[in-house]
Amino acid sequence: VSWPEEPGQVPIFYAQRPTGRPTGSDPHFSSRYIDQPAEPLFPFGHGLGTTRFAWGDIRATPVDATPDDMIRVEIDIVNEGERPGETVAFLFIRDRVASVARPVLELRGFTRIALGPGESEIARFELPAAALAFPGTPPDFPPLLEPGEFEILVGPAADRTLLRATVIRLVA
Repeated sequence: VSWPEEPGQVPIFYAQRPTGRPTGSDPHFSSRYIDQPAEPLFPFGHGLGTTRFAWGDIRATPVDATPDDMIRVEIDIVNEGERPGETVAFLFIRDRVASVARPVLELRGFTRIALGPGESEIARFELPAAALAFPGTPPDFPPLLEPGEFEILVGPAADRTLLRATVIRLVA
């Protein structure tokens, strides 16, 4: 659940479709609220913990994937706090250009990591290239897997400022 800051933001959720207009400061050519932020108060996945985690760089292989490939995604997580704690690593995708408007974030996986003070671990995901598909046209809605660039994003919540991202290409 994404928790709105004000009732006027409803509906607000991480998998919303892009508006085609940025949330810039120019009120004539942007898509934003005049009197409130465009982001939720608490994004999907937000949580309070008893310690601090540092997120390293994200790695995804292969960079050029075929429809039959398994995409391996890794990210380093370090407990920088003085207490043991748990965090959840969420894996999202974003299709940069598709024949239909795709959500700005699509959840494709998650894993829970428990670390003691100063400990580190690598969060690992295996994402079949077929998971990059989206429903096709009616009446059967067959999955469509279009070639192109995809962002792979990992982080503790559906907040773009907290997510680490890399790009892969799906080739036919």
